[in-house]
Amino acid sequence: MIKHLHNLFEHNTWQHFLVSGFIALALFVTLFGVRTFISRRLAKIAEHTATKWDDVLVDVFSSTRTDMLILLSVLGGIQTLEMSAVLRMITTRLLLVTLIVQCGMWANRFIRDVILMHIERDSRKGQVRTNYNIINYALRLVMWSLVVLLVLSNMGVNVTTLIASLGIGGVAVALAVQNILGDLFASLSIMLDKPFEVGDTLTVGDLTGTVKNIGLKTTRLTSITGEELVFANSDLLKSRIHNYKKMQERRIVYIVGIDANTPMKKLPRVNEIVREIFDGIGNARLDRVHFSNIGQYTFDYEIAYYVKNADYNLYMDVQQALNLGLVKKLGEAGIGLPFPTQTLQIRGLGKELLNATQHPEAPDPDTPGNDKSR
Repeated sequence: MIKHLHNLFEHNTWQHFLVSGFIALALFVTLFGVRTFISRRLAKIAEHTATKWDDVLVDVFSSTRTDMLILLSVLGGIQTLEMSAVLRMITTRLLLVTLIVQCGMWANRFIRDVILMHIERDSRKGQVRTNYNIINYALRLVMWSLVVLLVLSNMGVNVTTLIASLGIGGVAVALAVQNILGDLFASLSIMLDKPFEVGDTLTVGDLTGTVKNIGLKTTRLTSITGEELVFANSDLLKSRIHNYKKMQERRIVYIVGIDANTPMKKLPRVNEIVREIFDGIGNARLDRVHFSNIGQYTFDYEIAYYVKNADYNLYMDVQQALNLGLVKKLGEAGIGLPFPTQTLQIRGLGKELLNATQHPEAPDPDTPGNDKSR
């Protein structure tokens, strides 16, 4: 190496070094000016726009390090000197490495700003920050791993064997922690795809609750009865989920039975009564009402209606108003509601019971206590 440096000073005069220095200075001034101009220009544009992406670009260009600009300028100026092939190869590789590292810094700032932009846009900052930080670290780890591999490759290191070794090790680790990784990636999938969010009311199978926390491994719900429901993220994504927050209207199908002894002429009145009730309920609209089934003890009417809001309390208020209206108006119309009664009919035993009552049989003399000698 000393020999190559000696040749550098031997084949170049002080005038050559002076010219190289001026070129390096001119490169630095140009690069510094371009960075400043672009940053300020983009900053002025960003002030008059609603989007955040131009703010991200401003921050990315502003993150260009001054020491990197100095190093690039010096290495660029050195290229004008006479030098050996080995020294030129080294300086060229150093120049490429500097560019790669600076691009890595730009990518690192871009990833960070995009993650922060999503956190600020999300109303659940405290809840999702953990998941966003995981994505941030994962992306930055991948990005800097690529930067290191590119640097080693440009420095003449054979990275093929290294990549193969890392691949085998990664497979072994993945097999060992596949359940944990499955839940982790499921958590990231939930956060990115957003099938549900904190505060949503879900039904999973026969369980219903409100999402309280979306963690790295589990999602926790508070059930309607108060206890906490814990689901593994991977299992949750495999289930059929009913998300009631996305519901704009709540559709209800309600079956009401009337007494089967109701006269035929009064049956059409039930439809009219149901329509009259819904005319007086402002937060609901009737879809249909039909005499749907003849039961064993009742005539069943199927009532389908919409509640104009997904709120469960509003639905219960509407259902209560419907029930009160049915009890009142059906009673006024002389239409009875069924009650759980049973009628027992006994046939063919009337004469035997009557004879046994009027002519009781004589007592059996062999029966103890019936001694006629007394």
